[in-house]
Amino acid sequence: MPCRLRLITFGWSPEFVYRHIVKLPPSPDDVREVIVLVVPESQDRYSKEKFEEALSELRKFLSSIGYGEDLEVLALDPLAEPLRVLSKVLSHVLSKNCEEVIIDVSGGLRLYNVVLAMLAMFLSEVLKVRLLVGLETMPKLYEMPLEAFKLLNRLGRVHYEVLKLISNRELSSVEISKHIGRDISYVRKILKQLTRARMVERIQRGRTSFFRASELGLVAELFLELKLRNLNDRQPVPLKY
Repeated sequence: MPCRLRLITFGWSPEFVYRHIVKLPPSPDDVREVIVLVVPESQDRYSKEKFEEALSELRKFLSSIGYGEDLEVLALDPLAEPLRVLSKVLSHVLSKNCEEVIIDVSGGLRLYNVVLAMLAMFLSEVLKVRLLVGLETMPKLYEMPLEAFKLLNRLGRVHYEVLKLISNRELSSVEISKHIGRDISYVRKILKQLTRARMVERIQRGRTSFFRASELGLVAELFLELKLRNLNDRQPVPLKY
């Protein structure tokens, strides 16, 4: 049976897990769900009692929706080095042999949030991975664009020229081609890459498509500007086009 693993950083507030389940309900019956709460080992009686109280509330909630059988707790040494924590969590993930991993770093210890975000980047090279984060004061969960982050290092000067050109306006592929002096077929290939990576938004007006940089595209533009500046200073291997 296919398996989906949910890694959720957990402290004393089950509300973060409630929100996760509500926003991402259980998979179909033919997919086994495993929830792993990543928590710090309790260092004193008070913290242990608070954790047990929160865990008990969470188990009741999951049981009420028929979703409590595969709930596990992965307790980690809060004083351990980050890479040791990463190694232990990764070993646990591998032991589950799941095809998909969802990582939610909304709650819990900040160190574990950072470690699990690193884990998401590593795992995204070999598994289907989603990285989610949310704020205490907002009900929404945000999904971080892992595929786009991986693509950044493979982008070059032309991608930067296109993103900069459409950072504050909408242009057609023909207009972009004229502005940057590149062949239209090549420009369309670049736009297809950037659109697939959610760095560019496509707006259809009649028979003509217009393009503009998304919020993620604006971030990518700044990253590429820094990359190009450093490359010009150091004169390393030329950028790929």
